[in-house]
Amino acid sequence: MPDSLLRRALLPALVLLLTVSGLSLSGCASPARTVRSNSGSQSSVTLVNNTRTPIYYVYVSSCASNRWGPDQLGSNVVMPGRTWRFTMAPGCYDLKAIDRDGREAIERRVRVSGSGKRWTLS
Repeated sequence: MPDSLLRRALLPALVLLLTVSGLSLSGCASPARTVRSNSGSQSSVTLVNNTRTPIYYVYVSSCASNRWGPDQLGSNVVMPGRTWRFTMAPGCYDLKAIDRDGREAIERRVRVSGSGKRWTLS
């Protein structure tokens, strides 16, 4: 089974089994994905992985929503020391990253301005 399929199949089970540990949050640039918006203006969130573990999933939700949007990484992985950038409309968002070991980092009520947001996991 290809690695990307294997990680997608096993990670949800790992998330349930592992204890959630906090990662400090705050971001730089690389490939980009777009969070869909009705607004014409765009901004960006740049994720910097300063951890020792690859980041396999990144989810974004509007502060007004109780559901996470689609995975922003798709089949990509943000390796330690690397960055990932995705665009979105300025506004209020909740951000969640999940690493290879199933640990989650969640930052709530993040204000993304027109100049963007840096989000560093360390």
